[in-house]
Amino acid sequence: MAIDIKVWCACTNMKIIDEITPNKRNTNKHSPKQIDLIAHSLKENGWRRPILIGAVSNTIIAGEGRYLAAKKLGLKHVPVDFQTFASELAEYKYLESDNNTTKNSEWDKDKFKINLGEFDLDLDEITLDDFGLLDVPKPPKEINTDKEIDETTLKTERECPSCGYLW
Repeated sequence: MAIDIKVWCACTNMKIIDEITPNKRNTNKHSPKQIDLIAHSLKENGWRRPILIGAVSNTIIAGEGRYLAAKKLGLKHVPVDFQTFASELAEYKYLESDNNTTKNSEWDKDKFKINLGEFDLDLDEITLDDFGLLDVPKPPKEINTDKEIDETTLKTERECPSCGYLW
């Protein structure tokens, strides 16, 4: 069963996913958790960036994670942007540059906590997966009241295990 993902990026080229070839030189390895997070983001936000295809090699030079997530979701068509480079070496240099650019950045957990505090968050509508982080289960909508509950031991505050944000 294929789902429909809205395309928000300015890309107008749609390509049949089975006609796309991953780049055999790509040194990035995508974990199953990362693919799940990308798939979740695609479902929640739609396509915001196309898969980049090198016109020389006709392979993916950026967006292999999005490609793998789209395959996992059963998508038949995906947005692509064909990029022209002088050579396959130039494509490869861009691929590695794209892979490695963000590896030199550092996540500011304190700023993330401050940023979250600026939003009126409804726990029934949001998980940390919405931020590409980790899966924190949503609280149950209904509590089984057949058993007696000791209200003095109930936790009403939750803490993100990644950044320590309390809600």
